[in-house]
Amino acid sequence: MKINHPTYQELLTEVPKIQRYFTVAWLEVPDEEFKLVTFAKHISDASPTLMIMAGCHGEEPAPPLALFKNYRLIAEAAEKYRVNVIIYPLVNPWGFSRDKRFNRQGLSCNTNWIHPDRMSPTKEIAVIKKDMKKYAPKIFISMHEDSDTKGSFYFYSFGDRTYEKYLLQAGKNHFPILKDGPFDGLEVKKGAVYELHDGTAEDYMSHRGRSTFSCCTETPLVQPVSKRIQCNTSWILELIKRLR
Repeated sequence: MKINHPTYQELLTEVPKIQRYFTVAWLEVPDEEFKLVTFAKHISDASPTLMIMAGCHGEEPAPPLALFKNYRLIAEAAEKYRVNVIIYPLVNPWGFSRDKRFNRQGLSCNTNWIHPDRMSPTKEIAVIKKDMKKYAPKIFISMHEDSDTKGSFYFYSFGDRTYEKYLLQAGKNHFPILKDGPFDGLEVKKGAVYELHDGTAEDYMSHRGRSTFSCCTETPLVQPVSKRIQCNTSWILELIKRLR
């Protein structure tokens, strides 16, 4: 099967370059060939922390590609604005390398972070949740894509809504904001679905009580990947700039 972007293994060839800007660590997932990679940049104990996650769904490539492609811009912004950054750039490597939504077991790496249904969290989720407990990010952002919005973007939001306006300002430089009203059984208002407790990573982080703002961004999957990469990068840089 041919995919239109590098595989996880191919992306990992960038790690030696990334190590010039971030501390790189590895998380071992039981019974999986590849470990999950993490990037961390610690400015100071007094600096606020932004935590970024991407690639929960394997067929949503732009957010992981933005992180592997534009790590230097992110690191330089972190240094300029004195912000600590923790990155989980690709939660579902197996699905990403095959353009598959779910992991090897056919399970979603985006659900059962909290409020579990009958299914247990995936192995990937369990490993990352354990690692996340080391940090107290002021902002958490999980980056996704949506194939149903045609050309628009939107996001899911928890906590301090002040940060929503910064996402809107940065996003509309690349795509229009999804119009208000019902969408996929949800109600969108000013580009956001607010406080949807659906068991996702952003829902989990909102419940931890250590993040001021937790969100999930959605770029339009049907648009050119280069534009989606730019939009995701803009969101990250804007949050770094605004985080105080």
